[in-house]
Amino acid sequence: MRRLWIKEISLLTLLCFFSLLWVEAYPLAAGQAEDGLALVVQGEADYENGRFQEALAAFNKAKGLLANANDRERLLLDISLVHFALNDPDSCRDVLRSLLQQDPERQVDTGKFPEEFTRIYTQVQQQVRDARTVQNQQREPVSAEVTAPVALEKGDLQAEADAPDAFEKVEDLAQFKKKKKFPWLWAVLGVGVVITVILLLTKKKKPAVNYALTVTVSAGASGTPAAGVYTYKSGSKVDYSYTPGSGYDALEVKLDGNILAASGQITMDQDHALVVTARNANYNYDIDVLGISWIAVPAGDFEMGDNFGVGDSRERPVHTVSLTAYSIAKHEVTFAQYDAFCTETSRTKPSDSGRGRGKMPVINVSWNDAKAFCDWLAAKTGKNIHLATEAQWERAAAGTDQRLYPWGSATPTCERANFRGCGSRTKLVGSSPSGASAVGALDMAGNAWEWVQDWFDEGYYQECRNQGTVKNPQGAASGDNRVMRSGSYTVPEVRLRCSFRDYNYPDYTSPSVGFRIVWEQ
Repeated sequence: MRRLWIKEISLLTLLCFFSLLWVEAYPLAAGQAEDGLALVVQGEADYENGRFQEALAAFNKAKGLLANANDRERLLLDISLVHFALNDPDSCRDVLRSLLQQDPERQVDTGKFPEEFTRIYTQVQQQVRDARTVQNQQREPVSAEVTAPVALEKGDLQAEADAPDAFEKVEDLAQFKKKKKFPWLWAVLGVGVVITVILLLTKKKKPAVNYALTVTVSAGASGTPAAGVYTYKSGSKVDYSYTPGSGYDALEVKLDGNILAASGQITMDQDHALVVTARNANYNYDIDVLGISWIAVPAGDFEMGDNFGVGDSRERPVHTVSLTAYSIAKHEVTFAQYDAFCTETSRTKPSDSGRGRGKMPVINVSWNDAKAFCDWLAAKTGKNIHLATEAQWERAAAGTDQRLYPWGSATPTCERANFRGCGSRTKLVGSSPSGASAVGALDMAGNAWEWVQDWFDEGYYQECRNQGTVKNPQGAASGDNRVMRSGSYTVPEVRLRCSFRDYNYPDYTSPSVGFRIVWEQ
């Protein structure tokens, strides 16, 4: 038996050894370079779509991943263009100076970039050339016999740093110094792997564990499981479903103190307590506790899409939509409201990116996060609360008189909306009362993008047009991206139009993206 263990340990040790050799032969640098190039491509796409802050964030992440000189030159040029687009000429010049110090004779396609950017590029290029000329004139001739030993005697990277390709040489030397430490690191990791595998092989299988589910159901609620204490094996799935009884219109379902939907499934991974409480018609958690102000939107028809002929293909064709009555939140969901949801459901609160919380619009939330908030609030209040459909959102913004902007046809100003040029961050909800929409909703142009319910489909508007009048459209049946409306503080005024549509994947988050909710009675 002892010899068998020795044999197994020897084989595992050899396996780890050859794994380490493979890692040394195929370092992680290639994977890092691929990640860096992917970030560059993402940043260039954000730049093309006018999302300059997101582009700059992607480029900054790529800095530490790209080692190839050509890739780094491309990245520096991209970063300088973003700073130019953000009206930051000083940063633009600094980045261009770093780029041109590597190759002062580098040229750009003057027809591809803005005229003002080309002018800045030419100025910086001449400055770098002049500085290099002065530097060369100040150097005294030194024989090779003296120069080489001095550079070696210093034992640092200064001599290399004076060369035209200093950046690459310094980086290579630094990487060489770091690489000497890698074999020791991998050896330690290899020993750890061997010990872990041995422990797993000798680990005894745990016996099956039983867990208790304690169910408490108040008067006015019915469903399964009924009130009582139940025992389940570890890993068992328990389905639950409850409805309010006569005289009640809402339920509050909690599992271990966390709010749940009225139906779902529990995995028995510990002892659980399920508590179901019925609420009567006077319980308005959304209004009384969260402070949500609802605006009633009457039933009726309106012409949806680009009624002014200034939009793009995704806003056409114009089609007739008939909606039943609903209510829309006067403001975007705030951090205070979303934080209450996170606290009750033990979710991680999103970052405010330094803008503040409270009555600031919640940001850095995905479409999935927004839907989870709606599901939680619907279960807590018994109301049919969800993200607005595109049709509901546009009807509340443009009204039945087909407004160009929520407030009408007047040119956007910083008093009416928070868009590019009015600041570099979101503002408190309701900060632009003069920009109120047709029904009185605020911030439906600018401030923060708002997720809506629909999948994005370029051809969906044509499908609606073909139906004549479409009643309560729900959007495409499926897709890859969800629709966003309203624009944000990062967009130009053209994107503040009521019919403007953008989209992104459901997991996307950004400091410029939040959401608004509706309630269908």
